[in-house]
Amino acid sequence: MKKIGFRIILIGLILAAVGLVAVGEDWTPGMFWRWEGTNTQSPSAKAVITIYVLTATKVLDATAHVLGHINRLPDTTLVALGEVMRRPSYPLCGFGAQFQHNNLWRLNPPGWESKQTWSWPDDGTGTTVRRVEADDVTVTVPAGTYWHCRKLVEHYQVTHPDMTVDGTDTTWYSTEIDWPVKMVQTSTVNGVTYTGTMVLVEADTIAPAEAVHQLLAAIDEMEARHAVPSADVYALRRKLLSLGLLPVSPP
Repeated sequence: MKKIGFRIILIGLILAAVGLVAVGEDWTPGMFWRWEGTNTQSPSAKAVITIYVLTATKVLDATAHVLGHINRLPDTTLVALGEVMRRPSYPLCGFGAQFQHNNLWRLNPPGWESKQTWSWPDDGTGTTVRRVEADDVTVTVPAGTYWHCRKLVEHYQVTHPDMTVDGTDTTWYSTEIDWPVKMVQTSTVNGVTYTGTMVLVEADTIAPAEAVHQLLAAIDEMEARHAVPSADVYALRRKLLSLGLLPVSPP
């Protein structure tokens, strides 16, 4: 049960980690951000998420970015590529990226709240309440101090014949860098409470070619650990190399 709860918390934090809002500072190729997540029930087990900006292409008043991200759980390594379009005063638009999770509501002013009910198969029901609590909060995390953060709260309840869940996700989202800098998720599953925290621990810039090398190494790790089909691994490597960020070896 502890292992299941740990996965619920960390996967939930990964999904919440990147519902993004409006454009802050410029993203340039080679920038990266790294978050670490822990769970109170399994403090020695950590989740690490690293996201790299690989390319930036101007399209009228917007910029299209290709991002590479590595998600490392205690027994899992996942690598993916995605695209995000950033445009001033608009919510980010993502394609093939896990980052864009119910992000539009986060643009609302402090005090805004909504309630939604929904159903699961086999007699399951749920409610979700989203609330914008503040829009100018200062948060200090290992990566630094961020002065203009939005505090976002999402509370959900699920009732199912086999499971009940009552949880709250709180996110401090920096409008300066367009990323969450801290997330706390508390979830009570069938009477057992799990608490997970994820914080931004590093924000820096490296050469885009080095970012590609980091992603290629993680793809090798993913393939070795999970026996991912060779065709999928080949396609992922090919997409990454097609960006042309590695120097071409002479014939």
